[in-house]
Amino acid sequence: MAVLSGSGPGPRLWKVNPGLFAAITALPIAILLAVALLSPQDAKTDDGMPLRPFLMIMAGFFLFTDGAVIVGYMLYNRNRMELAQNGLPGTATVLSAEDTGTRINDLPVIRLKLLVNNGFSAPYEVFHKETIPLLELPKFAEGAQLQVRVHPRKPGRLVLLY
Repeated sequence: MAVLSGSGPGPRLWKVNPGLFAAITALPIAILLAVALLSPQDAKTDDGMPLRPFLMIMAGFFLFTDGAVIVGYMLYNRNRMELAQNGLPGTATVLSAEDTGTRINDLPVIRLKLLVNNGFSAPYEVFHKETIPLLELPKFAEGAQLQVRVHPRKPGRLVLLY
């Protein structure tokens, strides 16, 4: 449903396939609503609560969580794009890279220790986690130079451009 996209220098963004996302998430909502509307008015759950309102609330919960996921991706991408466009340009030298053990869509999340030089302050070290496509991993070997954009007021916040 969500894939990491981007090619060439720039931030990697998460993109949601809206058709697939809608199809997968709409199915449980439609089933819950259909069962709620077709259930008898006096039907009750095992613990004695009315069934119809319970199913409607569950459908609303699915709708709310699906909307929250979509809004979350949109905000995440907006913040990364804003930083990539308005951040201070700089370079980062990879001091170390280690696998966190976390996978997102079967892509490793790597913890990088970077020496950042933005040209406006003394070089400083920062830890940064990034989901990296497997074919891009060689670019993150120790000693590699990466282009970055650094937040003007929060120097620990940055976006890798690879």
